[in-house]
Amino acid sequence: MVKLARTIGGAGTGKTSELLSIVEKIIERVKDPTRIGFVSFTRAARKEAMERAAAKFGWDLDALESEGWFRTLHSVCYRCLGVKEELITDTVKSRRWLAEQLGEDAGSLSPSLSEDGGATVAESKTDAAKALRIWELARNRLETLEAAWNRARQSRDVPPPLRDCAAVINRYETAKRVSNRLDFTDLLSQFAGIRFTTEGPNDTEPCGETPPLDAWILDEAQDTSALSGKVFERLVHNGVTRWAYCSGDPFQAVFRFAGADHRIFMGWQADKERIAPKSYRCPAPVLELGERILRRCSDYFDRKIQPADHPGEVVRGTILQRIAAEAKPDESWLFLVRAKYQVAQVGRLLDEHAIPWHGTKGGGWLAPKRNQATLCLLAMEQGQPARPIDWAAVLDWIKLDAKREGVPLLTRGVKAVWNRFKPLELAEMPDVPQEHWEKTLGCTPALIERIRSGRWRKHGDCLVPYADRYYHAFHRFGPDAADTTKVRVGTIHSSKGSQADNVVVLTTTTERCHRETETPGPEQDAEHRVWYVAATRAIKRLFVCREDATERGRKPEYLL
Repeated sequence: MVKLARTIGGAGTGKTSELLSIVEKIIERVKDPTRIGFVSFTRAARKEAMERAAAKFGWDLDALESEGWFRTLHSVCYRCLGVKEELITDTVKSRRWLAEQLGEDAGSLSPSLSEDGGATVAESKTDAAKALRIWELARNRLETLEAAWNRARQSRDVPPPLRDCAAVINRYETAKRVSNRLDFTDLLSQFAGIRFTTEGPNDTEPCGETPPLDAWILDEAQDTSALSGKVFERLVHNGVTRWAYCSGDPFQAVFRFAGADHRIFMGWQADKERIAPKSYRCPAPVLELGERILRRCSDYFDRKIQPADHPGEVVRGTILQRIAAEAKPDESWLFLVRAKYQVAQVGRLLDEHAIPWHGTKGGGWLAPKRNQATLCLLAMEQGQPARPIDWAAVLDWIKLDAKREGVPLLTRGVKAVWNRFKPLELAEMPDVPQEHWEKTLGCTPALIERIRSGRWRKHGDCLVPYADRYYHAFHRFGPDAADTTKVRVGTIHSSKGSQADNVVVLTTTTERCHRETETPGPEQDAEHRVWYVAATRAIKRLFVCREDATERGRKPEYLL
């Protein structure tokens, strides 16, 4: 008989670390890491657990990767099913197949939970994409197509008529059967023993064998959907597993719109339940603000979590335009916004002050090849020798027929010559002093003059995009600032699991989210949870930030 232990932990209470410690203790008992399953909804958490187990007990990481069960839930099902069918993935080939079957673009397929929806279809305006998105959510929630369609009607992305959605879904499901294909949700449903029609789910014989493991561990369990919950239950209740552990925070369940439901995790019958008693991240003022937000939830209960020992503060009344100028790349800063379009807005403010930043989902100043080329030209502007491996990066940005006042910038054939060298060969070449730039690098006198004068980074003459912005950051913060900056910008959803010494939360929200905040019900609770996650990313200082008066007058705000 399997015994289930549940850990409930607030922000920064070390839930994942505790699970990793449990992994180590179980391995000490069973002596075999392949007898333990560690399931996470993200590859990053799964990888951390596997690497920690391999390092502590001296196991080969590649062998554990291939033979062990440190996996995402979809990966577990894929292996258990021994899938022979072709999996529909986020590739050009799969997207082309989808378009051919449905007669229009249907976006791409992704199994991950994210602020983009966590469903099969990425953002798209086509009716086919919207229909498949609704179908994905219906299957994850184990509900009828009509129920999922009615939910979608409440969103800003108005769905096609129900009859049209059903037609798209029927074409999609028929095409999968004829072409012998599966999507990621099929992996879960086949293993769980659930067959879907537009009228709702039906129980059927489960496929695949459950691995005979001694223990299963589920991280971030509050993100479990009705479907993934069925999968985990089958993995655990196999007659062999002795221990099951799940850990999560019902108040950090922010993917409800993607099918997740924290009530599943909280509803499992647990033999033992523990509430993590202390946050190691959030100081008292930050934790108190987080709890004030959660008290607005209809299902709030006091977990009596104690704050971190270090001091901290909540700074109110700051204006985004002012606080953006205070960020420094050698300090950890996290700028959080409610909507994706606001990421670019904050990014532009940081750009104005030449403060390097990275997006939590990529982008920003995170462009190693571009930064490498810019650093090379900055060094050459000061008369320093050029490193061949860096010059190769510069050549990627200069067009072969580029000219200045009708005069070519590169000698003919220079790119073909440099393209023959491999990176290792370029790294071993000696630096090229200025007197050899023309002969060795293929620079014309016009290009050398452009570099040495600094015009290469000025508007109109710029060789590398954003070079002038980089130039100012270089002189203010040093040459490595763009690549090593600790300033990040992202949506609240993309920051889940992140933390920073300084967190700036922009309280401007969208009209739809504002309506949900004002209307009692599950959506209102979900919105409060989102802002709790935002506030509790702060280790030292939390800035509750607003836009300037003119902007604020046109947009709703969440009152933190």
